[in-house]
Amino acid sequence: MESEIIKRMSMFLPPEVKKNIVNSLKGNYKGKIYSKFTPQTLALALQYSPETKDLLKEQVLDEINNLCTSLGVLKKEIKEEEFLKALDEKNRAIVMYVWRSRHAKIRDLSKLINAENDAYILTKIREIINPLAKNILGKPILCFEESKIDPVTGNKILFSWWLNEGIELIKKKEALDIFDEKDKLRIVTELPNLNEEDIIVSIENDGIIISANNYYQRVPLFCAVEKKIEKTYKNGILEISLKKLR
Repeated sequence: MESEIIKRMSMFLPPEVKKNIVNSLKGNYKGKIYSKFTPQTLALALQYSPETKDLLKEQVLDEINNLCTSLGVLKKEIKEEEFLKALDEKNRAIVMYVWRSRHAKIRDLSKLINAENDAYILTKIREIINPLAKNILGKPILCFEESKIDPVTGNKILFSWWLNEGIELIKKKEALDIFDEKDKLRIVTELPNLNEEDIIVSIENDGIIISANNYYQRVPLFCAVEKKIEKTYKNGILEISLKKLR
C-alpha cells in the first residue's frame, strides 16, 4: 500500500512528468505496469528506477518553488539569501563580483580567487554556482554573452559573464543620511549584524556603492570627490567620509 506522501505527490505531478516516469520505469522494471499512471507507478519507479529522483528534483522541485514564489508563499529575497548562504567563500566572491561590476571576464574572476587557470572558474560556474541557483532561484544566475550592451554605460562588452536578467540578487535598502560639510561628504547608515571586513565601499560612475552579504545601496554623488574613501564601522553603524575636490 502506497504511503500518503506518494499519493499526494502523484496528484501533483504534471502529465509530462508522469509520462517520463512511466517510460523510465518500463526500462528498469520487468513486472506489470498499468498504462494509467497511479501512485503505485511512482512507488515502483522510486524503488526500481534511479532516474526518478532526478526527474522529481529537476522538473517538480523547481515548479514548486516557482509556484510558491508567484503566490507570495516564498518571498524572493528569502530565496536569494538562501542561495548566497549556500555558496562557499570563493563561489560567493565570484557571484558578488559579477553583481557589483555588472559583468566580468573570465580572467578577472580567475584573478579574484587566485585560480590556477580559467577552466577552474568555468567548472565552478557550470557545476556548482548555476546548478545551485537553478535549484533555489529557479534559473541559472550567471550567463555568458559574446556581445552585450551595458545598460548603464552604453558600451559594448565582449565575451563576459553577466548576472541573469530578472534576478535581483540583493534587496536594496534606502535608509541612510548624507551630510554635506564644508570640505567633505559624510554618509551614515545602519548596517547591523555584519563584520567590518564584509563591507565593501567603492566609487563607480558618479555614485558610491555600499555592499555586504545581504545589503546593497548606490548613493548618487552630487559633487566631485577624491577617490580615497575613509570608512569606520562600529556598533552596527557605517560612516563614510569623502573629501570634495576643489
